[in-house]
Amino acid sequence: MARFAPKNVLPAFGGLLGAALLIGYAPAAAAGAIQGLSACGKIILPAVFPFLAVSVFLAGAPGGAGLAALLSGVMRYCFRLPAAAAPALLMSWIGGYPAGAKTLAELRRQGGLTAREAEEAAPVLIYSGPAYMAGVVGGRIFGSTAVGIFLFLCQLAAGLLLGRLLAWGRPLPPKGSRSRSSPKTEPAAVLLVRSVGSAASSAVNICAFVVLLSAFAAVFSACGLFPLLERGLAFLTRGGIAGETAHCFFTGLLEICAGSALAAELPPAEAARILPFLLSFGGLSVCCQVTACFGEEPLLWGRLLWGRLLHGLFTALLAAPWLKRAVLPAMVGAAVPAFSTGRMLWGSGAMVLLCLLLAARWERGMAAEG
Repeated sequence: MARFAPKNVLPAFGGLLGAALLIGYAPAAAAGAIQGLSACGKIILPAVFPFLAVSVFLAGAPGGAGLAALLSGVMRYCFRLPAAAAPALLMSWIGGYPAGAKTLAELRRQGGLTAREAEEAAPVLIYSGPAYMAGVVGGRIFGSTAVGIFLFLCQLAAGLLLGRLLAWGRPLPPKGSRSRSSPKTEPAAVLLVRSVGSAASSAVNICAFVVLLSAFAAVFSACGLFPLLERGLAFLTRGGIAGETAHCFFTGLLEICAGSALAAELPPAEAARILPFLLSFGGLSVCCQVTACFGEEPLLWGRLLWGRLLHGLFTALLAAPWLKRAVLPAMVGAAVPAFSTGRMLWGSGAMVLLCLLLAARWERGMAAEG
């Protein structure tokens, strides 16, 4: 007779509770699911699917690794990961977290990375893509693509700092470390067809998580859980994050696309309080989507979740002072003599460069001491 240990009972209890909430608040769940479907059609599929297909093709193409060769040093010295993971970093910077996670999973499937290396890489190779940041966040929420690019560059700098922090004490991978096996190179036409099919499967998984968690976000609002949490957050922040801003925050913790849609209805100053953290954390939906990319061998949730929380915190710390002093006053027409959009972007780009130089300098110093 099977024993019912707490670790076995809790998931079943959670599933029953979730089903009860969906039944008890069916109208709210349906409305949330419709909002999730709308986000998939307007944002997710147009912005994500093409990059997913390209990322899989790049990971399998014979010259794909060569395109990411410039980032191999960053992987080794900053993240302490094999240079073979460089294509995943490149695709994360180009296509955001779905493309990066899919490339990472593809590299593991081909033997370029071990399961442990993939687990160590996933928390630091997840970003909101520049297209989403510039178009959706910058254009729709802040009315300026420059603001979205600035937040994206802050994410890059935060990722470099986080990668160096998590790599503390990890040995430096040997130069030229590549795949443990030599994967068979496929013809370009075959690889293209497989890339599109694989990207389509991943896109369906992503949209499924978006719809599910959008439905639960609406249910949590209807049942009173979110309002209770919002009052608690308002108390803890002494009113700094309250009302619609707090509601947007908790929605974004579940599903970032739904949270971004709500942020578009907030004043820019209120959206700026929460978006730098939310966009880097990505919400539970992103964590689920990343693990789904790895199929039957999912990542460890603890490492991934803590990595995303720290990434969000670092991005918020880097972005908040500049948003407060430069971006938001400029948007409301206030005088900003010491800051401008151009200086902001140059400064944030310099911040990313300094992080790279810091990692390289740090590594040289440790090598000299050794």
